[in-house]
Amino acid sequence: MPLRVLLAFDHSAQDRALLAEAAPGVELLEVGDREEWHHRSADCDALIGHPDEPLLDAAARLRWVQVGSAGVNHLPLDALRRRGIVLTSGSGTYGTPIAEHILGLMLAFAAGLPRRRPIASPTRSSWSIFRRTTSALAAPAASTIRLAYA
Repeated sequence: MPLRVLLAFDHSAQDRALLAEAAPGVELLEVGDREEWHHRSADCDALIGHPDEPLLDAAARLRWVQVGSAGVNHLPLDALRRRGIVLTSGSGTYGTPIAEHILGLMLAFAAGLPRRRPIASPTRSSWSIFRRTTSALAAPAASTIRLAYA
């Protein structure tokens, strides 16, 4: 019997194809709603998603849960531990993109880009200029930014 993995949230056709290619012989089961999710979990070995306790109660064969988020404190950790279910997460996968995003925001701020902000208007889009008080970042010509990447 092949390993059965329940995909507990929508995946694009491209993501499903990548999963199928990465794990030949694994049966990927997709569900449409939470009720079907609980029903289909009964004979699954693994789950990609965020389970709740009723799902864990219904999933007699479940041995592994993978969540895409870095944090897992919202999950029923005691129930997972009692059942001996392996829990893996996305912890550590977001460090580089978040660091790059923060660096981009820092550079944008240093260049003065935050001086313009969109103002919601029911009739048209408009931009409103707001004044910024003087700060060290307000004068990028007088500032030095050193970047080091390991």
